[in-house]
Amino acid sequence: MLCNECVGAHRSLGVHVSKPLSLKVDAWDKMDADDQQAYTLSQGNAAVNADYEVHEHAASSKPAPSDCLEVKVAYVKSKYANRACTAGGDGVLACCKW
Repeated sequence: MLCNECVGAHRSLGVHVSKPLSLKVDAWDKMDADDQQAYTLSQGNAAVNADYEVHEHAASSKPAPSDCLEVKVAYVKSKYANRACTAGGDGVLACCKW
């Protein structure tokens, strides 16, 4: 589950990187809605974060709910598009270095 600001950041990356779907607003594909929902549930935050938050700085870089939109967008871009916090990532956020 994502807040409106973070889901906006995900949507800005394009569907080739991230495809967030609203539970109420978006239409899930009718042909494979069950498959999409099963995949989404099977992945969950823990499974996805096991790949995308391996880097030692991943936890300390996660924005707080009170952080400004620019920080959240930079984090989402770094995490998913740049894969900065994966096992082979450089740990560098789009807006700053540790």
